[in-house]
Amino acid sequence: MSEIQWSDTTNKFVITLDKNSFDKAAFLEILQMLRLRFLLRKADFDFGVEKEGEEILSEWWEQNKHRFTPRIDKESH
Repeated sequence: MSEIQWSDTTNKFVITLDKNSFDKAAFLEILQMLRLRFLLRKADFDFGVEKEGEEILSEWWEQNKHRFTPRIDKESH
């Protein structure tokens, strides 16, 4: 099984994360990002707010990528 799988049903997207690759904290961070995106779209904010959100996510990635990339580097060798 790959670390991330998804499927498309009639009314839903189903995402499956391998627990061996994602700890609970990482899962909750991903879930929070999805919730934030949903709420931004639901509130119908203008493009500028979404752009700021993208910048925040980009900053988060820069601060946290070390938690994920060592695992990727080790697996590719």
